[in-house]
Formats: sequence, C-alpha cells, structure tokens
Amino acid sequence: MKAIKGKVELELRNGISILLSDTVKLGVDEKKEFSFLYKTTLGRYTSVFSQITEIEKREGETIFKLDKRIAGEIGDGDNVDLIFSAAPPQAEIVYLAIQKQVPLPQGDWSKIVKEGNIGKIIDYGNNLSFVVPAKLREPFVVSTQMVTSLPYPPVKIHEGTKFQLIKRDQSEFTRILADALKARKNRAEELEKAVISGYYEKIIELKNDKLESLGRSVEFHTEPRVVFDTLKSAFTSYFTFQENVSLESDDNFIGNLMFVTSKTIEGTEIVEMIVSGKERSGNIAIWIYGEDSEKIQNKMKKEILPKILQVIEGVKEGPELIPMYCAGNCGEMLDLELFDENGLSKCPACDTLNMLPSKLRV
Repeated sequence: MKAIKGKVELELRNGISILLSDTVKLGVDEKKEFSFLYKTTLGRYTSVFSQITEIEKREGETIFKLDKRIAGEIGDGDNVDLIFSAAPPQAEIVYLAIQKQVPLPQGDWSKIVKEGNIGKIIDYGNNLSFVVPAKLREPFVVSTQMVTSLPYPPVKIHEGTKFQLIKRDQSEFTRILADALKARKNRAEELEKAVISGYYEKIIELKNDKLESLGRSVEFHTEPRVVFDTLKSAFTSYFTFQENVSLESDDNFIGNLMFVTSKTIEGTEIVEMIVSGKERSGNIAIWIYGEDSEKIQNKMKKEILPKILQVIEGVKEGPELIPMYCAGNCGEMLDLELFDENGLSKCPACDTLNMLPSKLRV
C-alpha cells in the first residue's frame, strides 16, 4: 500500500479539505473510510486521524473532506501523505486532563462527559468539552485535554465509555500538551517507515486474518513497567512499529509492543507482546504472526522465548495462549467469548484486566 500525496486546504467552518490530483487511484467508498494524514511540509512530522465525510469532484481535482477541526499542527497549504485505515476501536476508558484551578474534583465523570460526545472520534491531544450542571449558577462548559485511552488513541466514544478526569498544575498541563504532540509525531514517523518499507501491508494482512499465528505466555514476578521497558531494549534488532501503554495505575498495567522481525518484506514475521499485571507480578503474552507456521514455531522456540528468559529476572514459561489464561497468574482460563469488542475482559477470579492480541480482536 502506498501513501497518497495531497495538499491541505483549511475551511472556515467545515474543517479540512485534502486536494488530490484526478490521476490518483483512490479505491475507497465515500463516507465509509478512515484515514491518517502524516508528514507535513518542510520535514515537519505530525499525524491526524479522521473520518472521510465527503468526496467531491471539481475540474482536475478530487477533494476529500475530513471530519471536524482535527488539523492540529497541519496548516493551510501543507503537503501531506494520506493512507487508509480501519475504523477506530470503541473507547473503554478515556483519561482527560484539566488545569488545577478548574473548580471540578478528579474522578469518574462518565455520565456528564458522554452527554453530547457519543459518536465522536478522539485522538492524542484532542480537546473535549462538556457541560457541567450547577445548582447555584448557570451551567458552564469545561474544556479538557485528552491524555490517553484504553485502547490507545484514536478511539470512538460510545455509551459504555468511562471518563476519568485528572487535575494538573500549569507546568504539568503544558507537559501533557507537549506529550500529545510528541505521540502524534512518533506515530507519523512510524507510519512513514511502515509504508515505505512495505510493513504496513503486513499489518493490514494481520488485521484481515490472513497470517498464521502462535501464542505463548511467560509469567513474571517484578514490576510490569520494568518488564515492558526491558522488552523494548531487548528487541532493538527488530523494527518497532507499535509501542503503547494503554493503562498504568495502581490496579493494572497493560502495555503493547509490536515488532517486525526483519528488514526484508519476503518472509517477514510480526511479533506482538502484551505485558499485563499489577504490583510485582503479571504475564507477557507473546504472539507471532507469519505465513509459514513452521517458521514461526522455530522463531518462538529458538529466538523469542530464550531471549525473554535471559533478560528478565524471575520469569518462567507459561502455557500456550489458546485457550487464554489470566495475566494475573491466578490460573483462571478465560472464555474468549466474554471479551468485549476492544479485546478486554476482567478475570472472574482475581479481577485482573486482560487484553486479547490483535489477531483475536479482529
């Protein structure tokens, strides 16, 4: 899959238009596709995710109209690359930040925030506003900053989405804004690498359930965040195209890493690792996807598992992951039919939150 090159035209009220030459072959259906824009003019990198709301024709050009004002750092006249993507997953939990001086307590604001926001797609750093009712004054509008979500952004708000409000002083709030821009920049660079090298097509094959898969688990007895960071360092010889911490709290940690195991397209395998746990214990779910089942079995046995057992202290090899066992190491076998559309389920025995791998979430 190749990126389509276009030019941005900002509109006063309707958001963004992307101008494309009529010679470009689109192969998309109107109002049914989603897209990433990335890599703006003069080497600046950012990425934006949006739904295509309309496809228009005018002399010599095709015009994509994108949903709302989601431009971010993308400006009028910028040259951008566009690729098509699957629809975003539904949001399980969204974390929103407000400045310390805003007269609202931290905590769960799900009922109020959802009002008027159901159906919206939100991404790193997006502003999300909601109306707060008040007994002694007029209702007032609160503007928040999206920090992250589970699954990771972009996500779509639905009836079951939970919203956690966190308060930060001015310096921390500014840092959050900077982190959001950094996340968009990193994603843009990863998208460019994946498209240029051809890895993006492998990812689409994975999503479309066209690859063989093999899953194993490894138990650990140390802090989940330490395990996640160690895995990142241990597999630097692989090409990392996804790195996300979906949840980090006192109760649960969920981090997801995805690697391509070689720099050549032919025979490439994808390795996914999901680190789940709490306090000082948890589980690494390891999945390998590829075209040849024998090759991925050998890679798991001779390369992946030995390296993990070598670099992380206090680990031991666990069971195969179909059926899937709880990441909390309680021994509970999980019913795959009980996982929601985002691939999430709480263990009925120990309440640990578990995540299915990409292939099983399709």
